[in-house]
Amino acid sequence: MPFDFKTIESLSDTARNVLNQIQKDGPITKQKIAEQQQLTMSTLNRILASLEQENLIITLGVAESSGGRPPLLYDVFPKRYVVGVSFGALRFNLTITDFKNRVISDQRFPMETSFTPEEFVSHVSSLIFEQLEANHIDAKDVLGIGIGIFGALDYETGILTRPIILYLNEHWIGANLCELFEKATGYICKSDISVNAAALTEQYYSMGAGYSNVLYLNCGVTIRAGFASNGRLIRTKDGQDTAFGHMGICIDGERCSCGNYGCVECYSSIHSILKRFLSASKLGRISSIRKNPTDVTIQDICQAAEEGDLLCSELLTHAGMCIGYGLSNYINFLGPEIVIFSGLLMDLSPLCYETAVETATKRAVSDNIRFVKANPEYDSIAVGACTILIENLLTGRLGV
Repeated sequence: MPFDFKTIESLSDTARNVLNQIQKDGPITKQKIAEQQQLTMSTLNRILASLEQENLIITLGVAESSGGRPPLLYDVFPKRYVVGVSFGALRFNLTITDFKNRVISDQRFPMETSFTPEEFVSHVSSLIFEQLEANHIDAKDVLGIGIGIFGALDYETGILTRPIILYLNEHWIGANLCELFEKATGYICKSDISVNAAALTEQYYSMGAGYSNVLYLNCGVTIRAGFASNGRLIRTKDGQDTAFGHMGICIDGERCSCGNYGCVECYSSIHSILKRFLSASKLGRISSIRKNPTDVTIQDICQAAEEGDLLCSELLTHAGMCIGYGLSNYINFLGPEIVIFSGLLMDLSPLCYETAVETATKRAVSDNIRFVKANPEYDSIAVGACTILIENLLTGRLGV
């Protein structure tokens, strides 16, 4: 019998806040909880007893004493797990974490573009139970499933809208993956945009820890961004993850796939860089890459640039400058304290990354911003799917 989501849903706001603090800061003493939550000891004792009775928290022994009886330490119950499913154009991740969002298992699988939503859910549901068994996790100890969406999502209904169909097929228009997964698995499901969840994951569990405002930028086939402010997500009006990529930076620029002109994505996505390389080759520009221009990959271009290829260096420098221009606008408007760059383009091209940072730094109003590359050993997109479920459990909401 799966864990009953209503166990946490029925908690009072105060009890949820206590559980949230224990999940983030545990092991933690009762005194520290009371101070932060501004609770009397009698009230806190009742809440802790209730949470222990529901097997949501445990006592882990004692902390060092400064005199008198050593204080007890509290943490979340260890045998509580979350499943995360994040998917995009080429692959999907199936991730399992514990209740503190520590990764137990993270598997990648190819994404079949012929899948209907029903076929995808059926396939992934089978994999979920296989992975739970392989990791010796009892199905009843799973809190639920978080789903990280690549594209656009109606947050009120959980229905997928437009961009996903560009990479899959028309059957995905109007699909409600949460409903399908709940029917297939029996677990409660929550969905959100994957880059949003990645920004929140970075803020709570990785490089964004200690920063109030975190911008997570993913540069790959598209240019996507998520923004977390003090544990809340700042969303676009239409629920899309590509608002950054479709920011206009050139008033008379190229026509974009969105119908507008001069968007960041016209110059800085992997697709646009490959398109520009092909156009330059047709115009007679010379490159050290000894391939048919139609067969050239972004890996080829990035490697050639590192080896001094002039054309490839120009393309990546220009792409980095355009990202930097768009980024400076974001910085001036939203005021992130840290910008975390991720995605294949940033992984492959130090030149593009350094140019983007240099351009944004010169144009941004604030000069007190930290720029970093995402930790290559920590996939916050994949872990972010689990964060979606955890934060919905602990707060009842993710965005504003």
